[in-house]
Amino acid sequence: MDIRIRGASEHNLRAVDLDLPVGALVVLAGVSGSGKSSLAFDTLHAEGQRRYLEALGLERGVAVLQPPRVDRIEGLPPTVGLAQRAAAPSPRSTVASITGLGPVLRVLFGRCGTLHCPVCDRAVQPMTHDAMVARLEALPKGSRLTLESPLSGGEEAVLAEVDRAGFSRIRLDGHIVRLDEVRPAQLAAADEVRVVVDRLKVDPDRRGRLADSVRLAARAGGGVVVAVTDAATVFLVDRPLCLHDATRLPALEPRLLSAAQFPGRCEACAGSGRVEDGPCGDCGGARLSAVARSVRWRGHTLPELLSLPVAGLATALRAVSHDEVEAGPLRDITARLDQLVDLDLAGLTLSRGADRLSAGERQRLRLARQVGGSLAGVLYVLDEPAAGLDSVLVEAVARLLRRLVDAGNTVVAVEHHAAVIRAADHVVEFGPGPGRLGGSVVFQGTVSALEQADTATSRWVFGRETLTGPSADRPDRGTAVLSGAWRHGAPGPAVSLRRGAWVAVSGPSGSGKTAMLGAIEGALSEGGQPGVTLSGADGLQRAVVIGRGAARVPRSSPATYLGIWDVLRELLAATREGRIRGLNAGTFSLNTRGGRCEACRGTGERVVSLGPLPDVVQSCPVCGGRRFEADVLDVRWKGLDASELLALPASDARTLLGGHPRLDALLRAMVRVGLGYVPLGQPNHTLSGGEARRLALARELARAARRGAEDTVYLLDEPGTGLHPADVEQLVKLLRELCDDGATVWMATSDPALAAAADSTAPLPVDRSADNPVEIAVDRPI
Repeated sequence: MDIRIRGASEHNLRAVDLDLPVGALVVLAGVSGSGKSSLAFDTLHAEGQRRYLEALGLERGVAVLQPPRVDRIEGLPPTVGLAQRAAAPSPRSTVASITGLGPVLRVLFGRCGTLHCPVCDRAVQPMTHDAMVARLEALPKGSRLTLESPLSGGEEAVLAEVDRAGFSRIRLDGHIVRLDEVRPAQLAAADEVRVVVDRLKVDPDRRGRLADSVRLAARAGGGVVVAVTDAATVFLVDRPLCLHDATRLPALEPRLLSAAQFPGRCEACAGSGRVEDGPCGDCGGARLSAVARSVRWRGHTLPELLSLPVAGLATALRAVSHDEVEAGPLRDITARLDQLVDLDLAGLTLSRGADRLSAGERQRLRLARQVGGSLAGVLYVLDEPAAGLDSVLVEAVARLLRRLVDAGNTVVAVEHHAAVIRAADHVVEFGPGPGRLGGSVVFQGTVSALEQADTATSRWVFGRETLTGPSADRPDRGTAVLSGAWRHGAPGPAVSLRRGAWVAVSGPSGSGKTAMLGAIEGALSEGGQPGVTLSGADGLQRAVVIGRGAARVPRSSPATYLGIWDVLRELLAATREGRIRGLNAGTFSLNTRGGRCEACRGTGERVVSLGPLPDVVQSCPVCGGRRFEADVLDVRWKGLDASELLALPASDARTLLGGHPRLDALLRAMVRVGLGYVPLGQPNHTLSGGEARRLALARELARAARRGAEDTVYLLDEPGTGLHPADVEQLVKLLRELCDDGATVWMATSDPALAAAADSTAPLPVDRSADNPVEIAVDRPI
């Protein structure tokens, strides 16, 4: 049965009717803003979430989760969604936390590991009372057994306590004596004092007495039971306690291995692993407390396993001869590690911080976590899973998507990359343009049928249209050379970069492209960057980084990000109605009290938390999504109130407002970067990754128009990510115009077609031999 969609009208969708095959790889293609995500996430995934809550009987969740604008959807499986995220990685985030391997490893160590004293490094193995009884019952039948409890304190207090408990004998320095025969001076001189709880012979018929005596001895000894036989003396404890150092330890559980909370985190660095001048001196960057670092499984600590390459850890764990308790966690861990190896992440360590990962590595890690479960009959909704990856890795992603389908799932992927489109069973293309020009299905069918169609995606995917080539007449303005320890503090190759030109720094994911851009930014900053040299950069005074794009927070929008709203709210306040009401520009601010809707604080939406489920976002019930109080909306400029001005697409706003000297350059820049269809007030967190990058570029274009760009170097990190090839062609023209105006553009990209369009390229090599598996010993601890 197909997934039957009728009358889908979210955002710019034009009452779309579609039949999507179940158990297939379906790719949604089309230019940016054509309606792909509106169908995939705002329709399919949103309806899947709503039905899931309804099936669970969560009445509160169903009440707040508004159904998407669609007449009906039939045959919809349970959905799992993976949308783009452009937010900067958390400083505490690591490969282990991104992939979800951290919690599973904590379970393995917390349930199957062994506590060790952080002082003497001796194993501390608490036992239940039943386990103690079972161990003692295993002694040869008839063995003489004395159960004792250690005592401490003042001499008189010890004697009084033993007498009050009803015991009659104690052991002084190895000799059992009657209590009434002991003098306080003897207690004071003794090195060891233990109360004798019981003396008995091991016999199955006496198990009840043995169990009672063990519990009594544990209670009297503060958790310590001393079992004395003719052959040996054995100390047993029912709580985490190091007898050698008298050190009490926290209970061994998965929470102990977490750097997010006490007692697992290192208090010196609050679990961050770092201090101002480098790794934390207490934990060595491991983030964990001394007790957590002392827990061992198979003779290894958690930081030791986290420091191994993914491939080496997978090989080592697969060699372990596990027991029933270990089987579940190990099966889950090795399956996830194999997934990372398949996505060419074999050389990463699980302890590597997210801030030291490239955008492509983070994308693949998140993808591996989302699709790493053993699910079947699920609809996976993915947003550009191959974004920012080189051709080798894109093929790996395509194979992963095929495996999901082969496992009985359906995959709907929003994607521009030709390799993923060619791997699809069914392709749906939206268009023909962005925004109000899109929202219609211009093609649906097989890949072979797409090749014969005359659509934008067909022309670009099958090579009938290509990016224009590099400029042949770009004047020579010299060369800058980056050298030193620019690759995350490690030495990198010297990189030559033309000035006054568009240079593409190319190379596979993990080759250091993003790190190189960061090193250039640091070298051009005041004071430079230690260990990094950028020679030949005289005259380049300003570095502008366009990586993740515009800030994506609820109250931020293109209008506020570009400064358009600062001008418009002044114009609203200056109207006759605004002056009569005594309003000022601050009244129309979305960040302060005065005129904004306080129910939603100017966001126009309300976020409802559903606990472990994703948050639900709905229009503010007070202002209806208009963001301002009703009386403020009575003020109009050019016939439009504040909410209507923010709802204007940039292209319409330019027609209406473009004559204003402070607005024209800003609106023109938005249109130039291909965002003419985006409303001025659309929240930035709802923009795609490609839109967020282009918005950041628009702001820089407007600045360059005002002040010139001869002293500026623009650093772009994967600017083609999230863009249809037709949009990339528009980007190519913009970058050339920047260089024509005197700017320098240095760009990192994994896209060979985009690199070939630049004035010159600077390839970075990557040593994939570093990904070879590393073997470690996996001996059981004694």
